[in-house]
Amino acid sequence: MADFFGGTLHKNKKKSDDPYFDQSRKRSVEFIQVPNDLKDKVGSGGLDQKIIEAAQKIIEKNDVDFVPQAQRHLSALREGLRLARTQRDKFEIDGLLATIAQPTILLKSNGAMFGYPLVTKITDLMIRFIEVLEDLDDDALDVVQGFSSALNAVIVGEMRGFGGEDGKQLYQALEDACQRYFEKDTI
Repeated sequence: MADFFGGTLHKNKKKSDDPYFDQSRKRSVEFIQVPNDLKDKVGSGGLDQKIIEAAQKIIEKNDVDFVPQAQRHLSALREGLRLARTQRDKFEIDGLLATIAQPTILLKSNGAMFGYPLVTKITDLMIRFIEVLEDLDDDALDVVQGFSSALNAVIVGEMRGFGGEDGKQLYQALEDACQRYFEKDTI
């Protein structure tokens, strides 16, 4: 499956194609299996194709203004960055990363649904960057600040869709910044 830049989606890449982002994650994750009461009530199986098509049409006709919602998430992201820069000595890295990751995840989950797939693409890259950070040093925070600024430009500029050539260049600049960060200690 091709992504919007003509490459392959991250999940289809081989490890050797993405050596920096395919590092092991630095924080443990606990998966909790909760009872699925709804599934127990209605049973398993897929939805009728007509229901899926009707839902897709509703999503496509969605006229909710994403910008105010996205600006709230960006504000929370900026606050997380501020805390990480000024309070690093008072909080554990995992807590600081959570204050950055949470609004990023919200932006990622809503971007494409509201006509901003570039927001989803950028935040996906940002989350992959955050997941493998061992430390929140100034260089890492500068990269995260770059993501925040790029997201702000896309959202405030109401750059819907993938942003054309500007979107490609913006995404490539962020990807290059991540790569430079990971390579800085190997030079």
